Amino acid sequence: MTAADKLHSMFGSFSEMSIVVSSFNDVLGQTCDMINGLAEEYDGFDKGMRAVNTMAGLNGEGLEALTDRVKELSEEIPLAKDELAGGLYQVISNGVLKNNWIDFLNKSAKAA
Repeated sequence: MTAADKLHSMFGSFSEMSIVVSSFNDVLGQTCDMINGLAEEYDGFDKGMRAVNTMAGLNGEGLEALTDRVKELSEEIPLAKDELAGGLYQVISNGVLKNNWIDFLNKSAKAA
């Protein structure tokens, strides 16, 4: 094998390795984007529910129960959880009685 053949073989291997690294980098980037999207959704909902609790004044268990009810509602109504949390904030701030919060939110969200 001549020096030129060795050099050609080496560059071919380098090119193949570069393609593999580039593909891995693309997959890694897509995975990071997916994880960031999921984290943003959770973060928005979490912030929304904390804002709700500034109006509701619930203890930890009460907030957890209310959060679970909003999550359940998000399965019935095609709105994002953070939008429902924002709607719940509006429901509470408009003086709807505590035992009607979820029902009022449900009806309002369906009407929207």
